[in-house]
Amino acid sequence: MTIKDEWPKIKADLERDYGLSCLGLVLVNTHDLGEIIRNHQVLAYGYKLDSNGNLDIYIYDPNYPNDDSMHISLNISRPEHTTEMGLYRESTFLNKIYAFFQLYYEQRVFTPL
Repeated sequence: MTIKDEWPKIKADLERDYGLSCLGLVLVNTHDLGEIIRNHQVLAYGYKLDSNGNLDIYIYDPNYPNDDSMHISLNISRPEHTTEMGLYRESTFLNKIYAFFQLYYEQRVFTPL
């Protein structure tokens, strides 16, 4: 579902004028609701897709401010199959990602009272 349903929406966001997409990352695979706090939110700002289907989504991660090396990596060439997804800092693996999805975001202009 991540590749078939979510990636096209994220890609469309990234190719729009503002070029950003809010993402929810599922980092735990558990029925323990107390573990939900281990999931994460990031902001995607770009991507690279090669001819073999290797996709890197460049993200801003608030846990690593000012670090442009953060990215999500996966292969999207076989969307009907399960694929490994990971969160990386430079080339260092940080965490397995079970799924990611687009979060609704609407820009608001702040008006002082």
